[in-house]
Amino acid sequence: MHRGFRMLGVLTLAGCLAVGCSSEGASRSTSAASPLSANASEGAVDRAQPGPQQAAPGSPGERPPATPEQAGPSAATGTAPAAADLATKDRKLARTANATLRVKDVARAAARARDIAAGLGGYVGSERTSEDSATLALAVPGEKLDQALDRIARIAPLTTREVTVEDVTDAVVDVQSRIASQRRSVARARALLDQAKTIGEIVTVEEEVAEREAELESLLARHQALTSRVAMASITVTITRDDVPAGQQDDDTGFLAGLAGGWDAFTTMLAAVATGIGAAAPFVLVLALPGVAAVLWLRRRRNRNLATESR
Repeated sequence: MHRGFRMLGVLTLAGCLAVGCSSEGASRSTSAASPLSANASEGAVDRAQPGPQQAAPGSPGERPPATPEQAGPSAATGTAPAAADLATKDRKLARTANATLRVKDVARAAARARDIAAGLGGYVGSERTSEDSATLALAVPGEKLDQALDRIARIAPLTTREVTVEDVTDAVVDVQSRIASQRRSVARARALLDQAKTIGEIVTVEEEVAEREAELESLLARHQALTSRVAMASITVTITRDDVPAGQQDDDTGFLAGLAGGWDAFTTMLAAVATGIGAAAPFVLVLALPGVAAVLWLRRRRNRNLATESR
């Protein structure tokens, strides 16, 4: 009987061991398959939840753009000074200046002013020089205007120094835009000229092409004039002799100046009339002699006829 109980215990232990092994195998298979199912579950969750682009406004997934204050000083003000400097640098400025000085030797001072302009890469546009005064229109590179004025001041102290700056940036940009548009217009007109077949069409399109090209040339000339004003600054230098009173410095205005100008014009007119009379006198004499002879002959003949009739 004890053997029977012992045998029953052995069988029971064997059954328990079998059940435990099967449970461990199932748990192992479940744990082995769990990574795939976990990945699949995470994929499903990712598809179900909206991403950063899909997040609704106000949802935790959305991040509002940072303001310049939140981004820091570099984001708030880092590009402003550079942009301002660039805008100032790209401006098209036309500069002109007037300078007056009094010297002992007008001719020498005028020569030095010419040399200053030439030394800075400029030239003399016009000049009017007399014994008592001189007026020169100089042109120098725009960036050397101040240097030119400083050198002119070394000739003699400047009694007047005036600089004027005109911003022509908008005019230059406008002309450049119109030039680009006009070039496209000319290209279209030339394309139509290639497609013209009849003489009438060719003549009409050629006239249109010529008109558009003329307008383009006008715009190019205007652009050249503007760029020249920016590239070269003009300086009007007035030089007077220091011993000449200020009221006698070639003043072309006022009553006395007008009276002097009128008298000069009157004497000039009289001289012109006298010159014309002198030039016409030979022709008058040559034509008058035959005329006088003819008048005398006719008068004598008339007197003879009257005497004959009276008898």
